[in-house]
Amino acid sequence: PRSTLFPSPPLFRSRKMVADLVPAIHATLPPIAQAEVEVARLHTAIAESDNRLEGERSKIVTLRHDLSGGNGTFRYAGRSFTSKQVKEDLSRRFERYKTSAATLASKRQMLSARESSLASAREKLDGLVAAKRDLEVKVENLQARLKMVQAAQTTSQIQFDDRDRKSVV
Repeated sequence: PRSTLFPSPPLFRSRKMVADLVPAIHATLPPIAQAEVEVARLHTAIAESDNRLEGERSKIVTLRHDLSGGNGTFRYAGRSFTSKQVKEDLSRRFERYKTSAATLASKRQMLSARESSLASAREKLDGLVAAKRDLEVKVENLQARLKMVQAAQTTSQIQFDDRDRKSVV
């Protein structure tokens, strides 16, 4: 009979496969953590950009409303401005607004790509963890079957010596 100190080749290979998955699992963790940080940073940046953009939009609407009133001069923060100066300021603000809106759209696209990448990395990790668990269960089943076979071999090796028995007639 085979010694119980050394596992059977299939059992050894299965345990090695489980052990080989551990580095792969650990290798996926830093990129996932980094992606999570980047996604959180992008969420914050987008929220801040949204707030700034809304503030810029509000100021543009106010300037347009003031210009539509037809006054020749306007007073803001204690200073007087001509309608030409207000129109120039409005034009500059609108260009900055369009640039900010384009930047915000770009950030949203980047966020979407990073979230997709993060989801893929998490799926990969989940697959590796599931494969490891599956292999661990298979190893346990192999170990249990090996013990059953070893027990059966032990009981089948017991021999009785019937030579000394006398026949009862």
